[in-house]
Amino acid sequence: MVTKSRKEIKDIISLNDIKELNFIKIINNEINIGATTPLIQVEKFILKYYPDFHNILRRYGSVQIRNVGTIGGNIATASPIGDTLPLLLSLDAKIVLDGIKKTEIPLNDFFIGYRKTKLKKGQFIYSIKIPIYKKNIFKAYKISKRFEDDISSVCGSFNIEIDKNRIKKI
Repeated sequence: MVTKSRKEIKDIISLNDIKELNFIKIINNEINIGATTPLIQVEKFILKYYPDFHNILRRYGSVQIRNVGTIGGNIATASPIGDTLPLLLSLDAKIVLDGIKKTEIPLNDFFIGYRKTKLKKGQFIYSIKIPIYKKNIFKAYKISKRFEDDISSVCGSFNIEIDKNRIKKI
């Protein structure tokens, strides 16, 4: 709004100090990430499970941005240039919405148009759930003019399930 429409933002609300939304834990073979968990923490944690996800996050903005930016924020903006979105979509991630009641939906169903989501008034993103695929091949690529701190020209992600030397699902 500030850069494109030259609008002044009068009020800004930061959710970053809500400790209940800042966590990373493994539950039922899924990585559960709280909506306000800084990207820098996700970057370090995810390396063990998805090295390519880690590599994309290393290129996401500057260290300063990764210390305050979140996957929850990246999802909520519903921007087609959000670098975590192709990765999360290919990994069949789900999001937990909270508000009146908690609901869990596939991330693929959350987006309904350009910068539009199924988020309703009174709802917020509580967490993101990423399944851990131990046998799948996961690859992610980012092409941009500069190596880091740049918007992607292309960001692609692939999650491949192979069974008996055949691609079962991609």
